[in-house]
Amino acid sequence: MALTTDHVPHLHELAPNLFAGLGYNGPGVAMSTMMGKLLAERVAGAPEEEYCAAGDAHPAHTFPRLAAAGISLAIGWKRLQDRLNLSIRLSAARYGRR
Repeated sequence: MALTTDHVPHLHELAPNLFAGLGYNGPGVAMSTMMGKLLAERVAGAPEEEYCAAGDAHPAHTFPRLAAAGISLAIGWKRLQDRLNLSIRLSAARYGRR
C-alpha cells in the first residue's frame, strides 16, 4: 500500500514522456483505474492543465520521527485487528456459528 501525506494520488512526469501514478492510499483498484485513464490522456498529448494532479512537490514532514512512529503504530494496530478478526472467525467456526 502506498500512502501520501496529503491523501491524494500523485501523477509525476519523471522524464519527458515518462509518467508515474502512485500513492492511492488504500482504494487502489478504483484509483489506479482512473489514474491509468489520466496517464493515457497525458501520454497522448493532453496539456498539463487539462488534468488535476497533486504536482511534484512533496512537503517534508514537520516531525519525521513522529510520522515514522505513527506509521508503525498504525501498522501494529491493523495487524492486531487482523489477528482478532481471525480468532473470532476461528472460534465461530469451531462452535458452528457464522
